[in-house]
Amino acid sequence: MATRPPVTGLAYTMRRDEPTRIEGFSDAVFGFSLTLLAFSLEVPSSVEELRTLAVAQLVPTLAAFALMCWIWAEHNSFFRQFGLQDGTTIVLNSALLFLVVFYTYPLKFMAVFLWGLIASGAGWTGVLSALNSSGSLSFAAADARTGATSLMLIYHLGFIALFGIFALLYRHALRQHGVLLLDEVELFEARAGQRVHFISVAIGTGALLFMLVLPERFAGLSGIVYMLMGPAHGIHGARYGRARAKLLAARQAALRPEPAETSAPAAPAIT
Repeated sequence: MATRPPVTGLAYTMRRDEPTRIEGFSDAVFGFSLTLLAFSLEVPSSVEELRTLAVAQLVPTLAAFALMCWIWAEHNSFFRQFGLQDGTTIVLNSALLFLVVFYTYPLKFMAVFLWGLIASGAGWTGVLSALNSSGSLSFAAADARTGATSLMLIYHLGFIALFGIFALLYRHALRQHGVLLLDEVELFEARAGQRVHFISVAIGTGALLFMLVLPERFAGLSGIVYMLMGPAHGIHGARYGRARAKLLAARQAALRPEPAETSAPAAPAIT
């Protein structure tokens, strides 16, 4: 499993080109979940039903689809870097895939529910009407207040568990550094990957704790804690990029051949 030279545009050292069987199986699961997100509804029988379905489902489906693609990208990043196929990796990867499949419908429902909350708060009666008439969601103010707590609890726990598994995968890769023959740059990348996912876990835990101290009718407000994801990961990414660039520069300098010493010309003999 030889390390390939750093590829321009990638924030990590890619060690594999060919996907493993674990990756092939995982991609099939991700593809199945993405299909369920996008095509979990009946085919509309008229143009009016299609218009109603688009108003009710396009934005929440796009949001859920983007989140699932982000999870796949993180999964792809890990296996491009390390390509582990041992028992611990299989167990952790299987747990991650179970969460992906289990949370497909809750994720779609949460996206539609939040879309209904936004429409209700903004007074978009057309969207609310489309949600109700399409059967996407029976939205009522009372249901929104009582259901937000359960919905956000499911989301917070799933978020923490998912990125906790990613952190454990990177931790396992660090423990296998002798088998993988990780160099200084790759060890740095593995530690940074673990740290990235611990940041996500910490933010998800903060959102869960914030929800527990809020009155039930305001439980949905705990979602604003996830706005910290952008600044937290942005700061970490900037620091990581600078530190990684320095390590790569140091490695290139160490590999650069020393210039050959030229001997001084001999002084002419005096006769």
